[in-house]
Amino acid sequence: MESTTPKLLLKLILLLYVSGFLLFQLLPLAFLLHIPPLSSPASIINSNPSSLFPKEAYPTKSGYLPVNSTTASSIFYIFYEAQSLLLPDLSQTPLIIWLQGGPGCSSLFGNFMEIGPWHVNLHNHHNHRQLPSFVLEPNPGAWNRVFGLLFLDNPIGSGFSIASEAEEIPRDQLAIAKHLYVAITKFIELDPILFKSRPVYIAGESYAGKFVPAIGYYILKKNDELMMPDHDHDQSQILINLGGVAIGNGLIDPVTQVATHADNAYFSGLINERQRIELERHQQEAIRLAKMRHWREATNARHQVVDIVEVSLLINQGDLFP
Repeated sequence: MESTTPKLLLKLILLLYVSGFLLFQLLPLAFLLHIPPLSSPASIINSNPSSLFPKEAYPTKSGYLPVNSTTASSIFYIFYEAQSLLLPDLSQTPLIIWLQGGPGCSSLFGNFMEIGPWHVNLHNHHNHRQLPSFVLEPNPGAWNRVFGLLFLDNPIGSGFSIASEAEEIPRDQLAIAKHLYVAITKFIELDPILFKSRPVYIAGESYAGKFVPAIGYYILKKNDELMMPDHDHDQSQILINLGGVAIGNGLIDPVTQVATHADNAYFSGLINERQRIELERHQQEAIRLAKMRHWREATNARHQVVDIVEVSLLINQGDLFP
């Protein structure tokens, strides 16, 4: 029987391009449609100076999604429903699932520092001494302006997610995908009428460059299994309506990517020839360690490569040694 793996991979590649359009074309469209702005930070602070978390910032849903029926291991989630609709039916509004990188970083970083409806402002108090050390303020570029936005603390053991035992924490991409698949289906089961038919887009950044393709491929594989004629159709099993995946500055294949740092920095005019040679030597060491599967040492070596680029840039700009 012919393997379906190449077909699944082709589907995943095509979905990458589709997601690029939806995530980065429809969002600007929402602003052209004059979506009403959220409250200003000043109005929030003045309305209740003692509250750091105004009522308007509460999520639509939050809680835990079990990933193991025999233990308490669960993935923590926060969900914000779309604030405005581009489609007449909320049940057809795309649902974006955000995965943070790390590995092990909480997706609440993406929520409160990047794409969520409210930002933690750590700098505002420098100009307003009467304000607390940080404040929440509306994010005008929040992704839930027009999409449903679901943040998952992944893998278990990170953020507020629970790992009953250390042995349950995933050690590879397949285990990550299995947990995420269970969590996503559990979330859909919270309100099947509202969520079951919605297009789902998996997005993430940095080390999520491994998580996103893993769960995307796993969903395609499971959907194909559920649609096979000889499959035992269980009404409790859910066909996830995967619309696409999107990765920002993803660490997908470190060996391939690290090998490009010196050339990228050099041909972008960030480093000179001598610095390029030094950088190539360090990145080759990081690649060597990765091929030996010495992950911690390889990670530290890659961090050193990035540090060299940053220091070289400061030197070349005259910011380090005037």
